Amino acid sequence: MSRLPGGDVRVDTLADGTRAFRLRFRAGGRREPLTLHERRECACGCGGGWSEQTARIELDNVLARVRAGVWEKRAADRDEPGPAPMPTFHEYASWWLQAKTDVIPAWMSSHPASAERIASIRHSGASKAATRPALSPAEWNALKDGCHKK
Repeated sequence: MSRLPGGDVRVDTLADGTRAFRLRFRAGGRREPLTLHERRECACGCGGGWSEQTARIELDNVLARVRAGVWEKRAADRDEPGPAPMPTFHEYASWWLQAKTDVIPAWMSSHPASAERIASIRHSGASKAATRPALSPAEWNALKDGCHKK
């Protein structure tokens, strides 16, 4: 034998000094919560402006709808998917690395590795006569001496 729908109203004082009326009742074999707020123009979907007396009347109305089989959860109270859960370190690191590597081809696109460019690089490396060192042997020795002195 199923239980008759019943419920109660709990009154909580909120941080802003207004009250919240927490209705609890059974519907469809489950205990269902419904919160009504005293503050006007509440954004949670209850409409606001509730008093303890009107909250008890609303509980009676809800119980009548449950008995009639027409009660439905408010859209704000439905089990809708919330924000995605926090990713694990592996998931985040994989996403981060993929995001970074997707940028590299765009950056390198102005410097394509064509056969002509590769040949030019190999030729410049082979012809030592066309290049000269950035430092003379005397400058290089002075730099090395400066590094070894402490």
